[in-house]
Amino acid sequence: MQNKAREILTGLLIIIGVVIFIFLAFRVGGSNFGKKNTYIIPAHDALGLVKNSSVMIAGIEIGRVKDLR
Repeated sequence: MQNKAREILTGLLIIIGVVIFIFLAFRVGGSNFGKKNTYIIPAHDALGLVKNSSVMIAGIEIGRVKDLR
């Protein structure tokens, strides 16, 4: 009976360790688990910007214009 309890405890510790490892891997890797990264960028001149237009750096789309005020 004591060996069975030790096996169960070892299994639970391994599962907890794997869950913590996965959580830390995503945390360090930059995943936000559903959180959206948004940035407010103030500008004096927004001529040519349109809501939902692409924001590009070096020809790569990095986001979209959410709102203009």
